[in-house]
Amino acid sequence: MKTNSWIVVVSKDETRIFDKGQFTAHWSKVQVMKRNHLDKDHAFKSIGNVSNNFATHAAVDEASTHRKIYDHYFHGVAEFINKARATQQFEHLFLVASPESIGEVKSHLDKESIKHLKKSINKDLVHLNQSELEDYMKEDFLFYGDLHK
Repeated sequence: MKTNSWIVVVSKDETRIFDKGQFTAHWSKVQVMKRNHLDKDHAFKSIGNVSNNFATHAAVDEASTHRKIYDHYFHGVAEFINKARATQQFEHLFLVASPESIGEVKSHLDKESIKHLKKSINKDLVHLNQSELEDYMKEDFLFYGDLHK
């Protein structure tokens, strides 16, 4: 197994995944996922269409459909992490997510991935560039022994 860390930065619209090797100073980008890049036609077909038959139900159905799209997105993020962990792509996991996203992602992580979760930070940092994220997380790596060399 690699002795590296994955830093997963999640918001409701975007996820960026970085890899930090044990003896490297900088992170490398592994993946970027955007919710709006979902195939909307496929998503709507697989989770049900908004009912246009009754105006009173349209808003409820639309909200329900949007909720299901977010569920699909967060599930996809977690599945990517679960598969990477299963193929030993990382040893340690750091999850940085906006308040409305952190629980959603964690609820879809499997038990083994949760065991690799070193820290979850309940903060929306997806807007920070890679250098700013590295600076923000530096203390966490020092604390967990994954030193910034």
